[in-house]
Order: sequence, then structure tokens, then C-alpha cells
Amino acid sequence: MRTATFCTGSCLLGVVLSGCFLVPTVPVECSARRPCPSGQACDPESSTCVDATEPPLAEPEPPLCERDCTPCRVHADCPSLVCDVYLTTALGGSCLPLSALVYVDNRDGACMPGGDGDSPATALCTLTEGLARASTTGRKALRVMASSRSYGPVVLADRGLTLYGPAGEGGRAQLGGAPGIDAVTVTPGAQVVVDGFDITRGEAGVSCTGGDADTRVTLRRSRITAAADLGLLVNNCRLEVDRVLLSSNGKGALVTVGTRPYRITNSFIVRHRSTALPTVKMASSAPGTFRFNTVVDNSSTLAAAIDCSGQPLRISDSIVVRNQRVGGSQLQNGCQVSNTVVGPFDLAPGSKLLPEFARVGDVDYGLSSDSHVNRQCCIDRAEATQGRDYFGTPRPVGPRADIGAHEVK
Repeated sequence: MRTATFCTGSCLLGVVLSGCFLVPTVPVECSARRPCPSGQACDPESSTCVDATEPPLAEPEPPLCERDCTPCRVHADCPSLVCDVYLTTALGGSCLPLSALVYVDNRDGACMPGGDGDSPATALCTLTEGLARASTTGRKALRVMASSRSYGPVVLADRGLTLYGPAGEGGRAQLGGAPGIDAVTVTPGAQVVVDGFDITRGEAGVSCTGGDADTRVTLRRSRITAAADLGLLVNNCRLEVDRVLLSSNGKGALVTVGTRPYRITNSFIVRHRSTALPTVKMASSAPGTFRFNTVVDNSSTLAAAIDCSGQPLRISDSIVVRNQRVGGSQLQNGCQVSNTVVGPFDLAPGSKLLPEFARVGDVDYGLSSDSHVNRQCCIDRAEATQGRDYFGTPRPVGPRADIGAHEVK
């Protein structure tokens, strides 16, 4: 079990024990005309002051491709086999040119060395080779092809680097699988995007240590599962998580430490069994956003499902049900609830209905479209004018968006 300083006083890893008393904090409202005190920032989503050395991550505006754009919806639409769905066009995403990429393909473990990585046909065999080729050519993107054989753990130290996996299109690309080694390690000063991978069976799924450097990690359209420790451990890194499945990691889904802002959206956090940590534990001094997520069937011996560490984090437009409760609630230590379903028996404010789930794609926690309960609690119940759900469906489908990670078609 790795260690980090999560709290002070007589709390063990931020969990309330006998003799440990938490003093409730009263959020201070703020606006353009009512600035926050020195050392605090105004969170635009909650309009409250938060302790931070950096402002919260703003609502992302999808970058527009305005020149030399080839519109696409999936990787197969592009000659380069890379459709960046976050670089938007009228059709959806935009194709990356072949010349911008380095290709890696272990060919199900049967790769023959000798490729130069400049095309799918001449792909390099390992991520180590691919990263070295990107460094020498100045290219900032790797396309990692689907394979039945894991690509192993990877250490990312580059600035401005993006790894594109299959994102479930025509197979999967796995990272991890080495006992005692994190599947993805992001080192101080790195600024990376990991898009479309199965990150599995590492010590931690993804670990990022930022130190004093401007370190950033963005995780998109990926699955982080079956880590021995935490699915995601972030220590003073700017973090963005969108359309990610976190499931069945040994000691919880994610922990953030430090003062850097974070944003977690359109993701499923399910089926964790921890003996000590909460399923989700956010830093006590970092501004964050937690919106359009589905958190279900998580338990911990000593903690509730989501621990906000005294920070007035707003849990917005989300489903948080069937998780471990402490003191009558699945949320503890400063969490604020906004337009969120918490299910019956939870003392936190929010809808007390219990959604009806169905198997959708690769998860068991999509919203059943023909459920009367879901139409009361979750479907057409949130405001959203942009973005996509976990499965890539644009929000909203109906007059309003759906609560949680799934937008019902």
C-alpha cells in the first residue's frame, strides 16, 4: 500500500475514527462582484470559494478543427486510422494526418522487428520503441493497434504527447499486466493524453506524480480495471477524466492529492471493494468538478463511497447509489449535492429513487430506457448543451440531458 498525506490530526487516511472530529465548513458564495479572500478561488460551477493555488478547470469548449480538416466519426473513417473525436467538426471528430503519428503494433505477440513506425504496415513492436521514435521525430502522437497481447506497463515523460488506442473499435489495446508495477506512470513535467485503452492488472492503474512541475494527465474513453492498489492515484497533477470506466480495483477507484485542479465527467465508477480508503477520495485543497458520473456498488470497511476531504466539492448531475454509507450517507467530509440521485435511505439531499440499470455496451449500469422510475429520477433531468456520454452519444438527446454517465438514445 503506497502512502501519501491525505489529512492531519487524528484521522487515518481521512477516515473519521473515534476521537477524530470534523468541523463543518460553511461555503462562502462568490461572484465577479464578490471576489474570494486571498488564497482562494471562485469555483464557477458552485459559485463558492475554494482553497487553491490554481483556479478550477473551466468547462471545456471542444476545440474546433478549422483548417485541413477531414471529418470522421470513428478511426476507420481515416487513412491514418486516427479519428480524434475531441477535435470537433460538423460530422464529429477530425482525422489526424499519417505524418503526425508513430504506429505501434505487437501483432498479438508475433511482431517482427525492423519497422520504422511511419505507417500501420511498418509499425514498431513495443511502446518503448514508439516513444523513442516520437522523441527523435518530434511527433506528438502514437497510434497503438488492437492486440490480444498486452503492451505491458508504460512510463510517460513527454510534454504534449497523445496515445491513441482502439477505444473499443475493432478490438482493444491493453496497458499493464506486470506484478508490482503501475500500468501507466506519468512523471513530473509530463503533459499527456491517454485515449482508448484497457488499463488493467497493474499495481496502480494510472499513477501521476507532479511535484512542483506543471504535470497534466488526461484520460479518455478508457477502462481502468483490476489494479492491485488504486485505479488512479494523482499527486499534484492536473487531472481530466472523461468517458472512463473504473471498476474492480483492489483499494478503490481514485485518490487525488495536492492543489492541482481536476475534472471527472461522464464516467462509471463501480464494483470496488476497499478495506480502508473510500472509493473516491478528493484532495482537500484542490478545486474540482464531478459531473455526469455513475457511482454504484462500491464498498469500504471504514469509509463512505465519496470523501471530499472538507473541500466543498459539488457532486452534480450524477447517480450515487448502492454504495457503502458512513453516518447514514454515501458522501462524507464536505461533499455538496446538486441534481444527483442518492437513492433511498441516504441522508444527503437528492433524489431518493433507485434507478433501474441495464447492460449497455461494456457496462451493467446503463439506464433502462423503458423504466418509469428512470424517467422520474434521471432521464431528461439535467442541463447540458455540449459533450457526450460514456458511450459517445451527444448530450442532450431529448429536451434535457440525462443524469449519470449514460444518455439514453
